[in-house]
Amino acid sequence: MIVRKAVCGACHQSFTAPNSRGKIPVRCSPCTVEYGRAKGREWSAAHRRPKRPAACIDCGTELPYEGRGRPPLRCIPCLAEWANVDARKRYHARMENPDNRQRQRANGKIRYRQNAEKLREIKLNSHYKYKYGITRADRDRMLAEQNGLCRICGKPPRPGHRGDRLQVDHCHTTKQVRGLLCGHCNTMIGLAGEDPKVLLAAVEYLAQYQPVVSVAASEATSEPEEQKENELCLSSPARTG
Repeated sequence: MIVRKAVCGACHQSFTAPNSRGKIPVRCSPCTVEYGRAKGREWSAAHRRPKRPAACIDCGTELPYEGRGRPPLRCIPCLAEWANVDARKRYHARMENPDNRQRQRANGKIRYRQNAEKLREIKLNSHYKYKYGITRADRDRMLAEQNGLCRICGKPPRPGHRGDRLQVDHCHTTKQVRGLLCGHCNTMIGLAGEDPKVLLAAVEYLAQYQPVVSVAASEATSEPEEQKENELCLSSPARTG
């Protein structure tokens, strides 16, 4: 093998050109590679097919297509919907197997026990957001302003009723949040149809039959109780130290 020195015609730098046939290359190796790539780009630009419109097979929206390879079948929104539908089909096909269903339930119970408090917070936040349009922080602020008591009766929530927490009261017409109520007061407003006239009529009705206790009667009832207490004190044996 004969090793000769040559000068590159592109970068004009000397390089060694081993060649057994006696021919000296015109370019060095890096310039030869770059030259081949440039020629390839020129050929691709000259023989590239013109752009043609492609339409989504679901919604008919025109899609950009450069002319290389297969044109896209769906736009991005339709592709995402198609992927979700296909994923749901695969999920239901897996859940047809009883073993898969049992394994899924067992794994779900384990995940819930490990993240019970976090999942409960997420569920409450979603409930307040989508049903009342408020956040958990707004609900906590309202609870602090009411000192943890019902806004109507002024009592704490009853034990064993919805986890011992006050309910969010809102207008079903305007969707405006009014305050936090206990379960009994919230049910009372709902059964009255949120009509103030009905509630005022109920107040007047109860006031008519409210028992009136006179001062003399109250004193008469209190005297026997005081006498009983005095008799018990006198009859009890004295304690010796």
